[in-house]
Amino acid sequence: MDTIFNNRQHVGRRIFWPCWPFSVLALLLLNLFSFQAFSQQPSYNLDQGENGGKPSSKPISAIARVDPVHWTNNNLGGTGSHFNESHSVPYRVTCENLAENTSYVIRIGFDVRDGSKYALDYITGPQNLSPHGFFPHAEEAVKPLENPTVAGIPTNAAFNTFPIPAINYGNAAQNAILTGSFNALAAQTLAGAIGTKKQLVIYNGTITFAQYQAPGVVDLAAFAHLEAVMLVRFTTGAFIAGSNNEKVVIAWGGHIASSVDWGPGGSASSINGSPYHTRIKGFALDNAQHTNDFTEDGGSSDRSLKTDAVFVAPPLCPTLTAQTVCIETTSIVFPYTTEAGVTYKWSLSNNTAGAKIQGEDPVTHVFTTTTSPVTIVPSGSSFTGGSFTLNLTMSRAGTADITCSAYTNIGTVVNVTVDAQDADNTLQINLNNTTSTLLGIQSISPGTTANYSFQWKLVSSPFGGNSSFTNLNSPAAGNATFNILSPFAQGDYVVRVIATQLAAPFCKDSSDVTIVVSGGVDCIVKGPSTVCPGAQDNVYFYDSNNDGFEDPIPADFNAAWTFDGTHPSAEFDGSTTGSSVKVDVAALGSSCGTSYTVKLTLTSKQGSTTNNCSKTTSVVDETKPVLSGCPGDITVDFCNIPAPAAVTATDNCPTGGTPLIVVFTETQSNQGNGCSNTITRKWEATDLCGNKESCTQVITVADQDDPLITCPPNVSVKCADKSDPSKVGAPFVSDNCGIKSVTSVDGPVSNNQFIRTWTVEDNAGHTASCQQTITLLDNCAQTLTGASGQTSGAVATTTTDKAAIAEKKAIASDLQVVAHPNPFTSTISFRFSSPVSGRAILEVYNTLGQKLGIVYDGAIKAGDVKYVQYEAKKTSKATLIYKLRVNDQSANGKIVQMK
Repeated sequence: MDTIFNNRQHVGRRIFWPCWPFSVLALLLLNLFSFQAFSQQPSYNLDQGENGGKPSSKPISAIARVDPVHWTNNNLGGTGSHFNESHSVPYRVTCENLAENTSYVIRIGFDVRDGSKYALDYITGPQNLSPHGFFPHAEEAVKPLENPTVAGIPTNAAFNTFPIPAINYGNAAQNAILTGSFNALAAQTLAGAIGTKKQLVIYNGTITFAQYQAPGVVDLAAFAHLEAVMLVRFTTGAFIAGSNNEKVVIAWGGHIASSVDWGPGGSASSINGSPYHTRIKGFALDNAQHTNDFTEDGGSSDRSLKTDAVFVAPPLCPTLTAQTVCIETTSIVFPYTTEAGVTYKWSLSNNTAGAKIQGEDPVTHVFTTTTSPVTIVPSGSSFTGGSFTLNLTMSRAGTADITCSAYTNIGTVVNVTVDAQDADNTLQINLNNTTSTLLGIQSISPGTTANYSFQWKLVSSPFGGNSSFTNLNSPAAGNATFNILSPFAQGDYVVRVIATQLAAPFCKDSSDVTIVVSGGVDCIVKGPSTVCPGAQDNVYFYDSNNDGFEDPIPADFNAAWTFDGTHPSAEFDGSTTGSSVKVDVAALGSSCGTSYTVKLTLTSKQGSTTNNCSKTTSVVDETKPVLSGCPGDITVDFCNIPAPAAVTATDNCPTGGTPLIVVFTETQSNQGNGCSNTITRKWEATDLCGNKESCTQVITVADQDDPLITCPPNVSVKCADKSDPSKVGAPFVSDNCGIKSVTSVDGPVSNNQFIRTWTVEDNAGHTASCQQTITLLDNCAQTLTGASGQTSGAVATTTTDKAAIAEKKAIASDLQVVAHPNPFTSTISFRFSSPVSGRAILEVYNTLGQKLGIVYDGAIKAGDVKYVQYEAKKTSKATLIYKLRVNDQSANGKIVQMK
């Protein structure tokens, strides 16, 4: 499709450019021809880079490395070059005798297929010779201005880059392979500066455009030989100092197709000869119409590479790091770097750790994979103490299997065992005699207690039991004294010692000891652990047997309830000498985050013994408020923005009778814009304890209307004028939010007529179309039989001065008037035309029918296009009506004013 209007668009308005007089164009063409007549003929030279080869029948270690690569016109072979599949052959083209500040096009051809195999499958940057580990030396540098140098351009000259375009050929599956391979290319250093493998490089010029032209969406595998072509446009700068012509160097790489991508035998390295070819398809001046995009001028050249210089590198053994883990470990993971197309076969030997490979074959015990990592897991319920060795064999099609050296004792599993020191694993404490007992370590392995640190902790105790560990004066030996601090809490106390290695991998084990405590009287308090601010009548009660029910105070004992410590927001409510008590909490925000401790003291009436217990309660509200009525996200036009929703909030905790306040806020990304604006509305509620809950609605204000288009009238023209806007006209288009493009498609010619379908697309992607019938006055239908279904741009049948001629010459079939932008703030731009001559009157009214002003009152000729502006008075928001009258015809429309 051909774009008819080439408008410079600004926010809220569009500028239409007037056409240039034919005399100016003729003068420019005359100057261009005069310049070419007195300039030297542009020329080019295509080189490819050789990086050193090996003599026949010699091993790879005999390669004579050339660094940086040597540029040559000759074809490359194994005696002068060495590449792996997936490397790129470096190319440079030197363009000479160029005009300064001038645009050129050059077309690069390369063979994607040759001999029914994949050869050079896409273009890369010039430096793509890694990985290079298969060869016994470092990667060679690609320096497009050196070895040999390019006369007239300093070797340290800076270069510009241009992203290599997306690959657009092959069927869907083939394009996915090509694109995936290209995207996997990594960053690379070029000539001492950071470039990438995904960029074209140019010296003494600037690349402005690059695109694959061929072969297009075809099944590549269906061709024994197939060429791809990339078009590159570039511009020169000023003359090089000391010369009278411009010189430019462009560098790139041809990617050598890999059997990893195309399967075993799918790449050209599997055949004999020279299947890797690159050439210059054409070289010419560029122009504004880009009519030289398919040039074949400038001669042709061809550079080839033999398959004896291309290697399929065998896989390299990965690096694994030995690990020492603890017996409680559930898996040991060994990550490694994989290579594409390589199969890894793992097995275990010398296995004394009770290990197996996760996913291994249950019969052969071999784990076969193409990905990382390899994971070792217990063969039973857990590992046993010991070690194992990992063995690896790698396979890749086209290369011999590689058996890596065994990863000996790559995994070591440590099993720590510890036993607490006691005779029968049960100790007795009679509180009538003592409140403590001594604990220690009976046995430990591996090593001695000096290799460990020890931690004693209480595992379980009777309800209300309180204890501590003291006299940890010999932690290396694991000794500790266990003390009972609750003289009335009887029952079983379970304590645990945890032994941890002082050195990596810091394995640990534990042992439990049960201590039976007897004697004394129990004291247990039950009550809530947390309450809300404002909670009333919170009940705490005596529960001697810990069954969850209130018990009477034991005989001969008196009870006293008190607060233990501060209680800033809590007070007792009622008696404090019974078996239960009530506590009220103030409904204040300051109470949040506070706590209070209710304490029960049991004292014998004789005063001979006493016990106390307590319950600590936190005043918290960790639950957010609940919002109701939150609206969902919507997309609307400017006139349908809804009012804010009525959102309410509730909360789980009392708020003293005051309802929660919902705070509403609103932001806009583009205040008042009716074509592109995002309104974000937020509702938020906060409870007494500062818990917040919010909801957000996003209202997208976007263009919802299709553009308007009116086709030019049907015409009869000569065949040569069928694409001349001055002869066939151009459509009238408008949109409230701006036009993106106007295109046309010509239908097939029948009886010297064809239908031209015009399509307009606005900036929001909405489209509208109309049709124009064009009759050809001379019999040229036989030359246009291939035009069906093609865009006018593809067959180059329309002129390129776009809107200028079309706007000047368009003759609409009826009265037309368009106002923009819509919505507007103060200034309105009107564009109108008439199919007849007469007096034109354009007026503006409000919705009450009151005339606000006259925009235009004057003569108009048939087919003329008028442009006028109108300054409207400021309003908060109003709808205006505009009306155009020419003789007895009229047209009108509406437009919205924003604040």
